[in-house]
Amino acid sequence: MDFPKFADLMEEIGFKDDEPVAAIFRLNRNDLKNKVFRNSYSKLAGRYQITSIWSQGGEVAFFAKESKSDTWLFPFHKEEVDFLAKKKRFKKI
Repeated sequence: MDFPKFADLMEEIGFKDDEPVAAIFRLNRNDLKNKVFRNSYSKLAGRYQITSIWSQGGEVAFFAKESKSDTWLFPFHKEEVDFLAKKKRFKKI
């Protein structure tokens, strides 16, 4: 997912142009069985909040903090971001 599409998605869930993005999303155990998560850093089932966003080959990637492990940041790469967008997992706090 490129940055303009990600920006449009964030507007769809309620973010305004001048508002910082701090979207949340959930991962469940079935999500983690998907092939997109199998070869990446291990993730936990639970609620996540996006903390920082970067470009990975021109597409969106980000770090997110899981609610139960407040001090750990988990990277979500472009394939995982696409999965979350297709599943419509992003919500505004």
